[in-house]
Amino acid sequence: MFTIWHGKCFRNNAQCNFVHKYIIFAQRVKVMALIRTIFFLIIFYYLFKFIGKLVAPYLLAKGMEKMKNQQHKQQNFRESKKREEGKITIQKKQETTKKTSSDLGDYVEYEEVK
Repeated sequence: MFTIWHGKCFRNNAQCNFVHKYIIFAQRVKVMALIRTIFFLIIFYYLFKFIGKLVAPYLLAKGMEKMKNQQHKQQNFRESKKREEGKITIQKKQETTKKTSSDLGDYVEYEEVK
């Protein structure tokens, strides 16, 4: 083929011109692709920022409403659990039984050596 060495082409002039034009075209395409990418990133940034300003208050209001409902449920649950004055109630804890299997192996005593 042909070799390009520091901007000089070692083949006939027509091929050299084609190669140089192709290299310049490829560089322009890369630059244009970079500019287009940066342009789209900027557009998407402002688009999401604009949509966020429209949607964020709605989402925050829904979140606050949900938290308010949960707080009311907890408060109603606590009020329903209040005991009448003078009423005695005894609540026993459930005993947990440890289930051990007989296949644990033998116990081996050891001494710590220092």
